[in-house]
Amino acid sequence: MPHRTEDLRPEALLTVDVVIALPDGADNGQIEALLAAAGALPHSTAAALAREAGPGQAVLVDRSRPAEAVVFTIGRRETAYMRHWHKYSAGRLRPGRRFYFRRYWDAATGVTVGSIAELEHEQRVCDDEVIAHHSRFADLSRWIGEVLGDRPLAAAVGQTEKAVHTGTASIAEARTKLIDVIRRRYQK
Repeated sequence: MPHRTEDLRPEALLTVDVVIALPDGADNGQIEALLAAAGALPHSTAAALAREAGPGQAVLVDRSRPAEAVVFTIGRRETAYMRHWHKYSAGRLRPGRRFYFRRYWDAATGVTVGSIAELEHEQRVCDDEVIAHHSRFADLSRWIGEVLGDRPLAAAVGQTEKAVHTGTASIAEARTKLIDVIRRRYQK
């Protein structure tokens, strides 16, 4: 189903047999209309179901059994979620989302990376002051968390950055650790 339910053509709703909707608690007018139309429900019943659904819940309607429409709790995920690991391990990000390496705040190296494979390679060959600079500001972990959306890898890289910044790890130790955590996370 589209994100914007109002984009559905009315005749398309007639072909829908089952709808699972995730009301957001705000203005659910579009979801109510979808539930009513697709589930062959009175609008008041659809509105009541949408209001009843809280965080972590969804509404299930089946056109063949409209009286059995129900609000249910969404189960917890059984497997770990690795956000687009294949895309970020070898793919390339557009320029505005790439990581730009610097030796100092005002001294760019001219190197950018747009994938985990490129990041791993650059960790192997960049100068020590590049690792020291980015560790001081937690740049790599922030980029990995915000752009790649990989919070576990960002946390592991952040620990290494902190160790460099506080002097509890040498640049050589940090380089080895950064490469190791990246490889363990993205080796498939």
